Amino acid sequence: MRGMAWTRVLKCLCFVIVLLWASAGNGQQPRPGADTRNEARDFFKGKIMTFIVGSRAGGSYDLMGRVLAESLGKYTGATVVVKNVEGGGGIQGANMVYGSNPDGLTLGVINAGLLQTQTLQGKGVKFDLGKFTWYGRVIIQSDGTVVGAKGKYKSVEDLLSASSFKEGNAGAGSTGYFKSVLRAEAIGWNAEMVSGYANTSEMLLALIRGEIDVVATTWDVIHPFAKSGEVIPIVTSSDNGIPDYPGSRTLSKIPAVTKRLSERGKELLELDARIGADGLGRIIAGPPGISPDRAAYLEETIQKRVLTDPDFIKKTEKMGEYTVGPLSGSETLREIKRLISIIEKHKAVIEEGLRKRQR
Repeated sequence: MRGMAWTRVLKCLCFVIVLLWASAGNGQQPRPGADTRNEARDFFKGKIMTFIVGSRAGGSYDLMGRVLAESLGKYTGATVVVKNVEGGGGIQGANMVYGSNPDGLTLGVINAGLLQTQTLQGKGVKFDLGKFTWYGRVIIQSDGTVVGAKGKYKSVEDLLSASSFKEGNAGAGSTGYFKSVLRAEAIGWNAEMVSGYANTSEMLLALIRGEIDVVATTWDVIHPFAKSGEVIPIVTSSDNGIPDYPGSRTLSKIPAVTKRLSERGKELLELDARIGADGLGRIIAGPPGISPDRAAYLEETIQKRVLTDPDFIKKTEKMGEYTVGPLSGSETLREIKRLISIIEKHKAVIEEGLRKRQR
């Protein structure tokens, strides 16, 4: 009898261990039951929530944040206030989200470019991207690379054959600068970084004047200049290209590029694409330690209610060339960890690429 009792105890222990392992397997908190979700829903009603945007008011991150905050308030019953926290290309905003009270009342949009900031630089970083409470991706958008209509370069092939060319950039430490270095190291073209521009519209005007040869940025900024015929799109992150611009192609599918790519080059080019607006896109997180019921409720509200709301979709489309792009919190975390592992794998090459372009 005693042996049978011990057998039953061991079976129960094994069952509990399996359940705990399964709930922790994706790196996120285990999903709560219906009762705790209802408690979480009731908690947010009438509360004041803070949505942190790590950039100035009026930018694309800010506009997206305000549209999302409005819709989130609609479905949670909370008043969602947008707070702009400038500094460090999104570092200060991410620091504030990460260090906030883990009661679920603070969340924010995290710049995907902070993957390289955390992994390579670390200066000023007080967060760990692997420990945020991730609510997932909300919006994606195509990236593009353009040349001036009156410039001497008209295609990727022209750039590949050039001894060097000038690429406009916001400056070392910015996401755009990092992505430009990734492309240069992957493909082997000689891009000379020209920094100091206040924004991408200023870069495009410099491109039109002939001061620089290339600009890479998001399609919402490119579109009006391309439509006017002042710039020519030659690269896009979209697998299907950009309608009305047949010359825009994905780098990894251009024969002149693919024949140059080593295995390392392929991974660096993938990193460039996935960190962009068409990859991780706009991702939303809260601080570590939020209770599983509140975290699950907010993720479900954002992914299944906000992102399917016709009014939210309509307002998102009005902001520019944006597309609603749902991705769960656990999938977002998994992709972040995967991309960080690629950066760490090629850290020496990337750091050398950054150093030699800052001399």
